[in-house]
Amino acid sequence: MKPKKEKPLFLRSGDLIDLIDPGFSFDRSRLPAMKELVRSWGYELRYPFEHRPIDDNKEPYHAWSDADRFQLLKTALVGSPSRMIWCARGGYGANRLIAGLHKIKKPKHEKIFLGFSDNSSLHLFLNQKWGWTTYHGPHLDRVVDPAFPMKKLQRIQTLLNGSQLEFHYELAPFNSLAEKPKKLVYPLRGGNLATLTSWAGTPLQVILKDRFLFLEDTGERGYKLDRMLFQLQASGSMKGCRGVILGPFIGGADPSGQDHTQYAVRRWAETLRILNIPVWGGISSGHGSHFDIVPFEKKATIILKNNPGKNPKVLLSL
Repeated sequence: MKPKKEKPLFLRSGDLIDLIDPGFSFDRSRLPAMKELVRSWGYELRYPFEHRPIDDNKEPYHAWSDADRFQLLKTALVGSPSRMIWCARGGYGANRLIAGLHKIKKPKHEKIFLGFSDNSSLHLFLNQKWGWTTYHGPHLDRVVDPAFPMKKLQRIQTLLNGSQLEFHYELAPFNSLAEKPKKLVYPLRGGNLATLTSWAGTPLQVILKDRFLFLEDTGERGYKLDRMLFQLQASGSMKGCRGVILGPFIGGADPSGQDHTQYAVRRWAETLRILNIPVWGGISSGHGSHFDIVPFEKKATIILKNNPGKNPKVLLSL
């Protein structure tokens, strides 16, 4: 799908936000805090299953049955006056809803979508099939945690109200191609590595022609990362990719305590150099305490500047 003419979305006072849980259950005791936060920003939060007893759920590792979770998602996408969809939590489950999405007609009006982790499946569908801009960022159950950084909370608020729609980051080169001064402008796609590789060889395989790729993950040891990165490359997804931006890869230490995650990603970066694909790192968006927001399917500008006597300076604007 060709990049669309970008028209930034933002919320207005009184707008409705739909809360969905496509994968794992979220802590329902946090729902009042979620509604209070959203209301303090001037919006309303709706969760249709708010008064449904938790005991109704018989699924061992999903919030609700596939049918219930899909109905929640479908209603948020096409049957609700909301202007935003916010994932309550991640966890396995969103990919089981994709088949149903293929049967839905694309709505006339685009909505803001915010989430990450296994919800990368939803990003991928909305980006590639509907051409929507989506936002890779914190789930609402994390945002209402008292330990959530105030600066990051304010950043989400400014995104939603439209007062600050641009994002700026400084990147670090991961291979020699990423050190050559130049300016690159392409849309960005990606998300959780394990989730993206699970779609390799399917109709929803990530397409990266004339795109940047963003990746992050958690709990994957070095050799597992190596396997998934190799699979992503072998699948043909990297064909035409204009660059890779790496996020955090955390919690991947071996039982011995050694951590080979950086070895895995840097070896892959060197492999991509041979394929003429530059690789950078430096966006703190993903699992753990990494709360930066990354817009997908929105043009990203990478500018590499000479920095005499030092490593080149790499600036990313989204």
